[in-house]
Amino acid sequence: MGEAWGRSAEYSKLLSQVIERASEAKLKALADTAVDESPHYKHVHALLEKKFQSRSSDVKALRNMLYIVSEIIQLSAQQLGSKDKYRERLQPFTLKLLQGLMGSTFTDHAKRILALWRKKNLYPEGTLDAFAHALGVSPLDKTCLPTAKGVSLPPPNADPHTHPLGNNGTAGNGSAGPLAGTYPYMDASVPPPPPPP
Repeated sequence: MGEAWGRSAEYSKLLSQVIERASEAKLKALADTAVDESPHYKHVHALLEKKFQSRSSDVKALRNMLYIVSEIIQLSAQQLGSKDKYRERLQPFTLKLLQGLMGSTFTDHAKRILALWRKKNLYPEGTLDAFAHALGVSPLDKTCLPTAKGVSLPPPNADPHTHPLGNNGTAGNGSAGPLAGTYPYMDASVPPPPPPP
């Protein structure tokens, strides 16, 4: 990994906070730092791997790690273009996250992320198909395709406890931000729906 990264401790602390409870602001801060510090992409990956090792059986933590990866790769692709290192570097890590989420109550959340990546052409079709396979879903699953503005949102005033898209895309503070609908259940006070019987 070369020289030490001066922001490693700071980034690790913020990672822990987001893995525990994801919020739009903190996800953005993680992605901004990762992209601003892109020469240290290997350190960012190493920190994610370390967190995965300690939380690999916690599906909520895995779901939040997938949100982190999604934010980083989207911003990196947008700002760094062909110089982006994160998509390739985080690909094996992403496969592990998706395998850990297979069959969990958060599988639909992961499907929405994959649909968003497909819409934005963040990975080749073959890679996206491999991600879908790791999650245990069909690459042709059309249940969570993105809308023109991002991803499918629930109807207004949907019951967050029974609707599969949860809290109507709010960022945990009742206001819809630029990530609205992309990361349902950011607000830890809104529990996910119970698993199917």
